[in-house]
Amino acid sequence: MVSLLVVVGAWGLVALTEVDAESACRGAWSDLRLTSPSDIGTIRLDRAQVANADTIVRTTMATGRTPQAATIALTTAMQESALLNIDHGDAAGPDSRGLFQQRLQFYGDIDVMDPASATRAFLDRLDTVSGWQSMPPAKAIQSVQRAAHPEMYAAWVGPAQGWADALWAHAQACPTAGP
Repeated sequence: MVSLLVVVGAWGLVALTEVDAESACRGAWSDLRLTSPSDIGTIRLDRAQVANADTIVRTTMATGRTPQAATIALTTAMQESALLNIDHGDAAGPDSRGLFQQRLQFYGDIDVMDPASATRAFLDRLDTVSGWQSMPPAKAIQSVQRAAHPEMYAAWVGPAQGWADALWAHAQACPTAGP
């Protein structure tokens, strides 16, 4: 029981922001840092990853969706692309692109290389999954992504929750700040 409490307590510290709130809102957005503990040590997102994560969260907010939706989108993008806007696919999906590795054949004329457009497309598909809000996040993601290894998403739920919470609070405090 004690070890369970330690693990839960550690995940409570998933997203650490080192930011001077005043300077962040004055345009020093680059001062925002996101880190997360993991089995392999602390994961620190670089500037490009933080910018993409911020875009996902701000797009989720702008479309009237919840922090839970932002967590699911961040979880997906971290697993699919390490929060990097990748312009190529792999053997399973050679036409996959962007943060969510969206298959061009399924997303048509959506610009999947634009992080905001890709996020909206992902969230629109998530909204078609009946009851996604009460599903385990990995199951909801699999309903959208149809991945060969859906179990891989679960590892990113905790860090994504912390990043979503931190970025959501930052976006509320600094609505015009951003990458």
